[in-house]
Amino acid sequence: MVWHALIVFALVLVLSLLSVVTRQIFSLSSLWLPNAALLALFVLRPDFRTTLSWLSAAAAFLLGDKIGNTEIVESLFLTAANLLGVAVGGLAIVRLGLDNRGLNRPMDAMALLSALVAAAAGSATVGTLAGPILFGMTPLEAAFFWFSSELSYYIAIVPTILTLVPHTKWRITSEAPQIGSQGGKVASFIVLFASLLAVHLWGHMGAMVFPVPALMLIAVQFAPPVALSVSSLVCVWMLIAGPMGYIPLSVPIDGTDATASFRLGVAMVATTTIVVAAVNAAWARAHARLEVLATRDMLSGLLNRRTFFEQARQLVQRAKKEEDLAVLMIDIDHFKKVNDLNGHAAGDRVIAETGRMLTSTLPANAILGRIGGEEFAAIFPVKSKDPSATMLIADKVCQQARLMSVTTVEGNVIHVAVSVGATIQPLATTIDDALATADTALYAAKESGRDRVAFAEWFDPQIRSESSRVRSDKRT
Repeated sequence: MVWHALIVFALVLVLSLLSVVTRQIFSLSSLWLPNAALLALFVLRPDFRTTLSWLSAAAAFLLGDKIGNTEIVESLFLTAANLLGVAVGGLAIVRLGLDNRGLNRPMDAMALLSALVAAAAGSATVGTLAGPILFGMTPLEAAFFWFSSELSYYIAIVPTILTLVPHTKWRITSEAPQIGSQGGKVASFIVLFASLLAVHLWGHMGAMVFPVPALMLIAVQFAPPVALSVSSLVCVWMLIAGPMGYIPLSVPIDGTDATASFRLGVAMVATTTIVVAAVNAAWARAHARLEVLATRDMLSGLLNRRTFFEQARQLVQRAKKEEDLAVLMIDIDHFKKVNDLNGHAAGDRVIAETGRMLTSTLPANAILGRIGGEEFAAIFPVKSKDPSATMLIADKVCQQARLMSVTTVEGNVIHVAVSVGATIQPLATTIDDALATADTALYAAKESGRDRVAFAEWFDPQIRSESSRVRSDKRT
């Protein structure tokens, strides 16, 4: 589309003009942004990769050089190098399958880095020809200079752009909260600022690696988009500050060899952050999956029995002194008959649907778990001993259960009903005692005809001893 081409033209032209101000050696820029941005755009938006867009990019490169007073022959060589690097990088990303899966595994990060190496090599192919003709370099000198320069730009910028755009397969997600504490995050930035200060005060060629430990710490403490953004800012600043003399290097960056070596070092700094961020995100995803396996009932999606009791006790500790605990015990009526008549697969579906119904019906702050075969428990704080609010919630559970239906493979429709035992207990009550009281009420609901709510405080507590003797036989 035409507007795609216009966006490409504007992006390339603006970034070319911004990069021109960093010219240092042979009228070449210390920081060249448009190639990396164009590659990232074409990767994120394949619909932009049209012939018209490529022609627009070429026109923008040539116009930018014209404004920057670059000779036409030099401009043609530079434009060819720019476009060939973007084309090779994009082709490598497609061939490696990254366009379909993004950065979902640590090895995907390495694959992306390989594609960026290919992009830099593509530009260096033209640079190997342009260097001797335009700037009097040897072919080997030109190849190394072009390759290291393009590689530093691509690695410092492209992964950050890809991961910053939300809702794409390229955004590296952890599926779990980052493990870094607030204090750890602040400390990581303090270490980064201290390392950057050392870079500018101490200098020497090895100074560029001073920020590496801090960037690795940030990659562990923060989500990947944040870590890569910080890394990009650090690398971009070093690419500008080094040649301008803000970093007291032992070797002046006024020749192709020193410049190439410096830029290659900056690329390695960026590479470290990318790899650590990808590995840490993969670890966080694996940790999250293991935590689900350890804490969740796989059938209902609710907390398993052990985790329910752990979180219920934590809820008691967090609850305010003026609050009491509402406790519900929920049991699926005639569940044994469901299994006997329709099979265990149908029974599993009933449990799964019941878990979803309870999650959507009960308060958001409720601790909810499956603590037995067809038995569920919920506990949540309430600010009044008045049972009316708790009864409304328990009644809603019964009402929502009546609206449920599960269709078996054979086409049979299973209608669901539940019985609920409810109680309000003071914070001083143990979780076991509170659940036992609610269980007593549940037995009363079963004895009264099922598909209803019974409140423990409404009947004689002596029924508890009777319920403990026969409840396992009655819950069918």
